[in-house]
Amino acid sequence: MLKAYSQPYWRYRMKKLVGIFAVLLALFLFGCVNNLQSKYAWSDKLYSGPYKAKERIAILVQNERQRVHLSKINGRKIKKELGVVFELLPGEYSLCLELAFIKGYTKYDSEECQSVELNAEPGHTYEFYEILGDTIWHPGVRDITAELQNPDMEPLNRKINSMLSNARSKHNQ
Repeated sequence: MLKAYSQPYWRYRMKKLVGIFAVLLALFLFGCVNNLQSKYAWSDKLYSGPYKAKERIAILVQNERQRVHLSKINGRKIKKELGVVFELLPGEYSLCLELAFIKGYTKYDSEECQSVELNAEPGHTYEFYEILGDTIWHPGVRDITAELQNPDMEPLNRKINSMLSNARSKHNQ
């Protein structure tokens, strides 16, 4: 038995193809968004063994709004990504920091990384900063644990907690 179509057969097939294409495009875009989120918001555990409670580790934040980026921790090269949270065990660390930013049409990069020392304490959160001069700059690391209690810092606090929990849930899968 033949099926009767109210419209030409090619138009019917074209509608089906457009529908299939729309579904495939939606899946592709969903994958791209997930890839971007993982690229710009991830956590790196810099110690061996199982994950430790947040109160027993120190957290080092490399925020998107910063122009200073971590290059090495105790001589170990670090991926140059934005929006990163590093989990550290308490103790002494030598951080090698680089400056990189764009102002107008000019890109500024430090020629080599500069070292700064960090005495990481458990339950504390740290971030980088820069002191800019005319031709030189100096890096620094500051403790932002108290600032994270401020309601204005809630978005950053939420993002840090989200990155930590995402990394831990991916590890447990």
